[in-house]
Amino acid sequence: MRSSDIFKNKYLKGDKIADRKVVVAISRIKIEEVGRKKEQLPVLYFTGKDLGMVCNRTNWRTLTTLLGDETDDWIGQRITLYTAPVEFEGETTMALRIMPKKPVAPPPGAKSTAPAKTEPAQEPSDNDTDPDLAPDDANF
Repeated sequence: MRSSDIFKNKYLKGDKIADRKVVVAISRIKIEEVGRKKEQLPVLYFTGKDLGMVCNRTNWRTLTTLLGDETDDWIGQRITLYTAPVEFEGETTMALRIMPKKPVAPPPGAKSTAPAKTEPAQEPSDNDTDPDLAPDDANF
């Protein structure tokens, strides 16, 4: 049994996806009171996932560059999550990050939980093949 299984988090943390990339579809964005400081921050929720992801300024800038400034247009869009080491309160921790590039559409016949409002399928190129990509199979 893992400690993280005993004390459940309300929000997605880096340890849930560890050293892989996960493609998810944004289902909603909600402003919530978060953390010890009780800050009002945006939380991204994903299709078929229970935990939301608190969105910091770094990830928000990535999203606006990737998907545009109008957050209503983000609903249904697919993004890739990954982890990166960062310094936080004097310690190194694995932070959630958003790839600054849209994920390649799933191959024909692949299971997809994204809503119908996604971009048209694209053929993957040799440059887009990523063996670390875990298409929406992460449990969070």
